[in-house]
Amino acid sequence: MANTISASLILDTLAKVTKTTIGHKFAPFTAFTNDLSDDQYVINQGQSLQIPLVTAGATAQTNATSWESGDSTIANVPITVANKSVSFHITPLQMNNSVKLAQLMEKNVQNFRNAVWDAACGVFNGTHWTNFIEAQATFSSTNLKTLWGGIARSDQRNVILDATYYANFLPTSLTDIGAKAGMAGFEGFYLNSRWDGAGTNVVGFAGGPQCAAFVSALPMYDDETKADINATPLTLEIAPGKTMTVLMSTWLSRASRTRWASLDVLFGAAKLDNTKGYLIKSGGGA
Repeated sequence: MANTISASLILDTLAKVTKTTIGHKFAPFTAFTNDLSDDQYVINQGQSLQIPLVTAGATAQTNATSWESGDSTIANVPITVANKSVSFHITPLQMNNSVKLAQLMEKNVQNFRNAVWDAACGVFNGTHWTNFIEAQATFSSTNLKTLWGGIARSDQRNVILDATYYANFLPTSLTDIGAKAGMAGFEGFYLNSRWDGAGTNVVGFAGGPQCAAFVSALPMYDDETKADINATPLTLEIAPGKTMTVLMSTWLSRASRTRWASLDVLFGAAKLDNTKGYLIKSGGGA
């Protein structure tokens, strides 16, 4: 007999699938300046959110006579955001079969994840950055050391690599455990296998928080809409101590009497300092 899932449990199922499908995939956001908020905003198309960016700290003193001298410089960087969403209907058969319901949700959650990540990848293109070109077969710890040296003055040194390049640094045996030569100096060493929003031949990026910024928030509904749907924020742990919140919703269409569900988030990305990052590519081309 098929498992029976009531409409009230749809959000619980969607939450479980979303956490396992999305969370760790957004870990690279933590390598850069970010404000992944659970605040709600009313956003019109093309509107911007402000993200604070500390551009300078106070001047250090020698033999100080006043400990209330100096201040930091904080700039607000405007980032255009868009409402990224995916919505899908759920049939009675799917609602009454947990396996079919999970499969349906997993595929749609993947589409939602890809839409957000493609928007993030828009900042990783050949017109902004210094290109570091190396074929996958010859990409080695020597290349990582070169990249590390190029961003050594960054507050943090991070690298994101496509799976084909990342695989070059996997352990080769059960005794070959731990960071391989060239990896240990990076605060973050991330895997990403989707670069659809980036430029031609892009397979990775090396840089720090000052290179790019990502911002997210929750869309706001008016009171009448809130009364007509069942919506709840879902907090995703994308890295230890770092979270991102998306909005889950479910409702019954009055026109078709079909159950619907959706995921939503306001998301935007922007380039900051393009002199402090390297775009890793497998070949030439913008």
